[in-house]
Amino acid sequence: MSLAVWEQIQSQYEAQVAHQFLLHLNVRDLVGHPAYGYLPMEDYLLFSICQLDRQEENDSIQWLVFSYDRVRGARFPERFRVRGNARADYQWKYGLNATLYKFAQWYAIQGNDRAALNALQALLLLEAGFKDCIRADTEPERPFARLKDNPALERLLNTDPIVRWREVNAGIRTAKTGITRDTPLLDVLNRLDSLLHANPYGRRVGVLIQDVELIAPNRHRASRFQEHSGVESAVLIQTLARWASDPEIRERRNLVLMTAENLADVAQELVEAPELCVLQVPFPDLQKRRAFLRHLAVLPEHWQPPPPPKSPEEERSEAYQKLLKEWPPYRQRTQVPDRLRYGEGFSQRDAAHRTAGLTLRGLYEAYLPVALRSGAVTRADLDAAKAREVARFSRGLLELVPPRVRREEVGGLRHVERYFSGLLPHLTEGRPGVPNGVWLFGPPGTGKTLTVSVLSSVAVLPVLRLKMPHELGIRPISPGLDPEDEYANNLHLTLHYALSIAPVILVLERVDETFSNDELRVERSVGSRALGLLLECMAIPETQGKILWLGLSSRPHRIHPRLLATPQMDALIYLLPTPQERAEILERLLRRSGLGVEGIPYGEMMRVPGAERFSGEDIATLVTRAVRRAVSAGRQAVRREDLQAALDEFTPEASPLELEYLSLQAARFATARSQLPDEILPPLSHLILEGGKVAKERIVRRIQELRSQLPEELRD
Repeated sequence: MSLAVWEQIQSQYEAQVAHQFLLHLNVRDLVGHPAYGYLPMEDYLLFSICQLDRQEENDSIQWLVFSYDRVRGARFPERFRVRGNARADYQWKYGLNATLYKFAQWYAIQGNDRAALNALQALLLLEAGFKDCIRADTEPERPFARLKDNPALERLLNTDPIVRWREVNAGIRTAKTGITRDTPLLDVLNRLDSLLHANPYGRRVGVLIQDVELIAPNRHRASRFQEHSGVESAVLIQTLARWASDPEIRERRNLVLMTAENLADVAQELVEAPELCVLQVPFPDLQKRRAFLRHLAVLPEHWQPPPPPKSPEEERSEAYQKLLKEWPPYRQRTQVPDRLRYGEGFSQRDAAHRTAGLTLRGLYEAYLPVALRSGAVTRADLDAAKAREVARFSRGLLELVPPRVRREEVGGLRHVERYFSGLLPHLTEGRPGVPNGVWLFGPPGTGKTLTVSVLSSVAVLPVLRLKMPHELGIRPISPGLDPEDEYANNLHLTLHYALSIAPVILVLERVDETFSNDELRVERSVGSRALGLLLECMAIPETQGKILWLGLSSRPHRIHPRLLATPQMDALIYLLPTPQERAEILERLLRRSGLGVEGIPYGEMMRVPGAERFSGEDIATLVTRAVRRAVSAGRQAVRREDLQAALDEFTPEASPLELEYLSLQAARFATARSQLPDEILPPLSHLILEGGKVAKERIVRRIQELRSQLPEELRD
């Protein structure tokens, strides 16, 4: 949770501007607290509510705080402790307790007493509960053993903290609340309403309602929430909405927090309620991820497995079996730290950049299995965790583009490499001069999708692909029905997610298939409302420099004109490769095949009759067939005859007229010579360029000529 979000809640509540808040997006994360370590957001919010109005220095202020969700019912939190209850012991055991204590231990073990004492001093000024832990760790074989007789440590242990946290639900027995998961919702809200209009036991009331979309669903847009009757649903929604402007609740200084991942799933009547404050909880930025990674760099030693036996005889010995039975030794049950290792060529700094898009909880869950097996964290571990997180938060609409191809494995595309090598630093570092997006236009197989894969390998920021409705099995239907609304609802969450983890590259593939310029098709497609959401997001000035849209299409003339009219979009044009580029592509593809190469003249093989119509994808097909032929013959290398046999029977799928038509349709969107390949094959070079500039009129005339020669299904 961003500190700025809680500061907004605190400032508006203490100024009596608002007393009801709806938090959305990253509402299930871990939140760092200087004394209690990394807490679940639910615990953090309930604890923070109890600390409100601290500037009044009024110790008489007491709170009754609890959370409610439909799965567990009401939950009253325990008193927050350093050790001695389930939450605190879990934080301690799994390395999520106070960072200051962990690093004090590490410094003490390294012999840096001064740094260890400074960390302990800062910690004891916040929370006196660590004194018992410190004393226990001064015993022999424990981290602070060398500090046991240190006068400075004795002085610290006799100081009082300068911060006095209010206890959570102090003096209240909360074993039975009467609000369970089976309690009818109307009864739940009636009880909450009674509490909010009173100050039981002379206390303020703080309520955290989680997953509020399960109580007040947006029935007009989502099909997943259909269990309430219309009347009951209206009563639930209006009850929640009324609280935001209820003067008695405000006068009694009570507080209501609500959470939902997707704001579009929540009833609009609630979201738009007067005086309700809606706040988005962003994903952790680079600074917070770095801090958390530094926290994880010191891990409990009990995560380490026992030392492996040096020989089979030692493994069978009684001494080793006893070691296994008693592992870990007592000293390792304390928070004795150990360094978390990173894989070769991968560092903590790399991990901090690579994990954009992960919550702290997701980041922790990625590290936990690696730490349990005492392994080294690799880029693949974090990429797999991020892919799971991306799919979960976008409800399957986004996928992380895997870095399958490196730049050195790609032939040609010099103008594309120049463009993105200049653009990516501006986008990553937040410099000005970043366009709204880039259109990648050109015939099939010319390298558009390959560019996306290369970007994923060279860019430190996330490269995400938005899945279109037809990929998810959603059939075109009349607008207003549930499947379209379900996709658009999830798209609403997806776009908020992308903005929250910005900067990010968001890829739209084959946009001409879903967002077509065919009016009849658009009116009856699942893309109609989704198109509106995309256009709205792309038109917001704040998204420029945060989301770089990449639109891919082989038939840009079929894209809906409103989408094509998106402001400040550059274009890169992909055309068929030149003979030199074809030879380069062939050579690099053969190197990636896993077999050796014997006697293949790359340039000569790519100048055979008809090769001028080969795209990069065609060459990849030829290599696959040649490799299969070599393997079938039992050879460890691809020979010239293997490639020649593949060439002799190969015919490109597209006809020369179709390739020319698609190339010109792409080229007409170029507004600068640099957006086109460095070298263009004739006859396109004579049509597209005139005096070093793009010849728009000549291109359009030739397109009109070709339209009369092509079948209707190819030209439209």
